[in-house]
Amino acid sequence: MGTKTGPGAKPAPTERTFELVARALDIAYYEWWLATDAFYTSSALQQLFGHDPSIWNWERLLQLIHPDDVAGYRAAIHAHITGSDERSEVTYRFRMPDGAYVWVHQHNVVERGPDGRVTRMVGTVANITAAVEREAENLALIARQDASIEILKTISASPGNLAPVFDAILQKAHILCGADIGSLNIFDGAQFRAVATHGFPEPFGALVRQAHPPGRYDQLMLDSERSQHIIDMQLELEQQDDDEQLRGTFAHLDVRTGLRVPLRKDGVYLGDIVAYRLTVRPFSDKEIALLESFAAQV
Repeated sequence: MGTKTGPGAKPAPTERTFELVARALDIAYYEWWLATDAFYTSSALQQLFGHDPSIWNWERLLQLIHPDDVAGYRAAIHAHITGSDERSEVTYRFRMPDGAYVWVHQHNVVERGPDGRVTRMVGTVANITAAVEREAENLALIARQDASIEILKTISASPGNLAPVFDAILQKAHILCGADIGSLNIFDGAQFRAVATHGFPEPFGALVRQAHPPGRYDQLMLDSERSQHIIDMQLELEQQDDDEQLRGTFAHLDVRTGLRVPLRKDGVYLGDIVAYRLTVRPFSDKEIALLESFAAQV
């Protein structure tokens, strides 16, 4: 249909019309004029992210994108500007005023001048955090189920031999939570003993596998039967005067962040799964919950 003209003709849509439609649909969008680095952000986008639009520019935008996503974002926008495609899209994490990050999906379209160079980029922005988290939860559930299936297969293939079963449990547990080293320990009511280890060089692996009465951290597990999450093992052990051997062992291995999840059956404490990272990198709530959920099925 062409534009109507003459008596009784309706006026053609204008930029004002577009703005009203965008407001009616609560569309979060932006406009970026590359020559002047000027940004315009819709009221919906301002409300979505809560940042002052008067200070918005390219460098400010990059400062608010998660550091791990900046390079990918820059590359995607550069490829769009220098390429021939009219449209592009990119996903990244964006920092809110309270410091928390949200997942963002951005659709872009460009306008070019007579020389073919991009003069303006316009795009919509959507907060997709809920969708990303649902997908992550689904993937975590699938990973946990796959791990359980693998353990059942190991049990079936190793009748009467628990060693490969313990190894499989520990390996799958460490994959689920991203651990570097650790052990699967059993408690017989008097002593702890590692029945599987992962990542420990010898002779430390043999040391961990030796039966021993409950130490300080073992007793904490027995007393509370709750998971232990220690952000920095080195700092924690420096504050303990009676753990000289343990402190020396962990210092040699450079063990840092630690997570210990109990194994229980019918309320009886059977042991635990220990997961260590070699850098100070706390386990997320989701990783802890996933490992606890996995341990409850073992």
